[in-house]
Amino acid sequence: MSSNPAALCAEGSPANARPSMFDLHGQVALVTGAAGGLGLAIAEVLLDAGAAVVMADHDASTLGREAVRLREAGFGAVHERSLDVSRESDVEALFDEVAGTLGSPAIVFANAGVSAGRGFLFETGQLQNVQMEHWQRVLDVNLSGVLLTMRAAARAMKPLGRGRIIVTA
Repeated sequence: MSSNPAALCAEGSPANARPSMFDLHGQVALVTGAAGGLGLAIAEVLLDAGAAVVMADHDASTLGREAVRLREAGFGAVHERSLDVSRESDVEALFDEVAGTLGSPAIVFANAGVSAGRGFLFETGQLQNVQMEHWQRVLDVNLSGVLLTMRAAARAMKPLGRGRIIVTA
């Protein structure tokens, strides 16, 4: 394999163009947990590769600020939606809305996740102190939310005959 970056580019493209395997122009991507951390980084990379990206998160205010920041940085294909991935109706409505406005997403990152607390080094994070309502929220978001996201993504991708679901939660 050539170490020359130009050799990796699509035929007929300039030598400084993005290698074709990273070109996502014309693709719709959806990222849950996109208001910060890994989800935000994933959204930025997808935008940089040319995808139209739907950033989804339960933290609407942070999500909105980050979407504005990305638009101001020159990424015009940024769309943000607030949702709770543990609510089936929220997830289904999001995928229906995206399919109706942008087209079905061919790339979905099920990235939303929460923790049960501060961790075992802190008294509240020690096993005997984990509150069941916090634990239930972890299960609802980190397990059920991923299943609901994957199920809705598969339904949206089936008519396309293709798609990628990546779970990072």
